[in-house]
Amino acid sequence: MIDATRLRPLQSSLRADGYQLEAREDGGRIGIQISASADACVDCLVPKDVMRGIVGQVLGVAEDIIDLSYPGESGAGASAMAWGGPSLERWPPRGCRSSSPTGNRPECSTGGRR
Repeated sequence: MIDATRLRPLQSSLRADGYQLEAREDGGRIGIQISASADACVDCLVPKDVMRGIVGQVLGVAEDIIDLSYPGESGAGASAMAWGGPSLERWPPRGCRSSSPTGNRPECSTGGRR
């Protein structure tokens, strides 16, 4: 189900904004974990439902089999699978606080890149 070649452009786009996307497959489900570097662009990460649709389209799979975890979350995507490796997470970024109902769109004093 996971074709690394198809994910590369999305990973590259996210990396340019300070994010890292990791994908794992387990038992017919796809776990996607997005982590943020300290200088991640806080305005660049789309809402989770939009990202789930993008990933589903890129991989050619149904959105309902995608477990998505955003920076600072310990959601299904992160807890269902062992990710390992160093974390780039610092969420919300320095100078910001989580303000949205989902907690994935921080409110920052200066906006843009941190």
